[in-house]
Amino acid sequence: MSLTLNRIPHARVRIGQFFMPGSEEGMTPVILRDYNNPTSVGSQIVNELPFDSDGLPSRDANDPTGPASGWRDTGIQVFDAFTTGAQEHTYALMAGTGTGLAIYNGWGSGQPERHLYWSSELVFGGTGPFREGLKLFAWHQDGRREIRAGLAQTKQAFDRERYGLGATFRRGPWRAAAEWIKADGMIFNGTDGIAVPGAVSNNGNLVASYEVLPQEEADGWYLDGGYTLFGKLELRTRFDRLNRATKSP
Repeated sequence: MSLTLNRIPHARVRIGQFFMPGSEEGMTPVILRDYNNPTSVGSQIVNELPFDSDGLPSRDANDPTGPASGWRDTGIQVFDAFTTGAQEHTYALMAGTGTGLAIYNGWGSGQPERHLYWSSELVFGGTGPFREGLKLFAWHQDGRREIRAGLAQTKQAFDRERYGLGATFRRGPWRAAAEWIKADGMIFNGTDGIAVPGAVSNNGNLVASYEVLPQEEADGWYLDGGYTLFGKLELRTRFDRLNRATKSP
């Protein structure tokens, strides 16, 4: 839920909980997405799951403390779009809480989350979500997270940074999109031994848990293309890649 104020020229102000400026995949409404499942880099690196531990203890399943962020955050945003000839430019600046779908769940560090976004599109024609054009965009998100980490499981604050750049193309029957994303800190790392969290080992000494790598890095990208046949039949293909924990061998 959010409220948008349009009183300041070229600076609309939005307050509440909404899609945060960032990945093209995350900002696209569900009804307009071309695939049911998001990419690996989008679902594991950008769409954040909240945890209160790095998962190192051998007796704690480290279940998420809430739902995935859904690419949303609560805060205040200044944004607008303006045209220069056949081009449209969009900007967004947002200060958020870093708590996703929760108003506050203790998962953020209390410091504002910073979101930046810019896009420039050469418009070919059309209106609304099916407008044709070639768009280039870049975005950046930066904040901190407090979790229990290490053997002593002391509460510590870690940086969480995400940024990316990409392009979309739509003209006639053709569609294409590409995006590269980089992540620094708070990397989701699956579960111990690819086991179900909470599962107990055969010897009864270990409990499988979700893992978070608070000081690691990751990057990924995707390529997407499509062609529309006969008006309602569309052929699409997508390839995506996630390189997780890239600071480790």
